[in-house]
Amino acid sequence: MNIVVSSVLILLGLLASWIVYQCALFTPVNIRRQSFPELNVAYTTFVGPYKDAYAKVKGVETFLEEKYGSVFSEEPCFGIYYDNPQEVEASKCRSVVGKILPANIIPGKNDGTVSFGKIEAMKDTLSVDYPLRSFLSIMSGMIRVYPKLNEYFQTLPKGTQRGASFELYGFHGKNTTFMMPISDLKGLAVEFPNSK
Repeated sequence: MNIVVSSVLILLGLLASWIVYQCALFTPVNIRRQSFPELNVAYTTFVGPYKDAYAKVKGVETFLEEKYGSVFSEEPCFGIYYDNPQEVEASKCRSVVGKILPANIIPGKNDGTVSFGKIEAMKDTLSVDYPLRSFLSIMSGMIRVYPKLNEYFQTLPKGTQRGASFELYGFHGKNTTFMMPISDLKGLAVEFPNSK
């Protein structure tokens, strides 16, 4: 009996450790202020619950692979979220999701469902790199990082502008980069594209 109990406790301990690791719960949330480079992107727009937006990235990836004849699964992807889901009905939340194009790819013409464009260079952003280990670490990052970004933003001078919320997956190594632009706002950082 003691062997069974000990085995169960060991398994539960291993499971708890695995969950803590996958969620990156002991990772400090370090906010950096930094500039951000201009990036060429392929994207699609989405209006609806943010939890459903990421599924649209696969369509962009498939489109790029057919168009350019190469694999895009390892290229960083991103999401830009324009509305506060605590203030805007989930069915009306606006987002842009897609892939960051490698330097050797020349952006093509929009096809009606996938658009080519740029994330403009930004002089000042608040950003946090959080380990990208699994769906659990993405969710944990959202829960832990966004309140810290909002708290930091509240300490900035009154009248400081803020742009949309960015999530970049795999842009800085094996991390999710959570980013809030706070100055020189233009393009996708503040403007939801007109639906095609």
